[in-house]
Amino acid sequence: EVRYFLQAQERAWPNYVGDQVLAPGVPSVVLDQRGVYYLYFAAFDPSDAPKLNSGNFDPAHRRPYFMQLKVNVPANAAVAATSDADLATWITAN
Repeated sequence: EVRYFLQAQERAWPNYVGDQVLAPGVPSVVLDQRGVYYLYFAAFDPSDAPKLNSGNFDPAHRRPYFMQLKVNVPANAAVAATSDADLATWITAN
């Protein structure tokens, strides 16, 4: 099961970001040369997200975003043997 860092559909769900960005795209996690992890993704700014006649956001207005991550995966830990609550602490926004 994937735990989403970003979701803009349901306000009551964890990690709701719909007030900051709309339609966050497929993310990439990158480890830079200093050993710092980042989450990169594309999304729309809520104040500038025009829609096409089809009802979809205009892709010309999609912008790049990033956020630093804190990665703390315990040594010798197994995902299958770890509770959802504990898994949620392995990778968090920094």
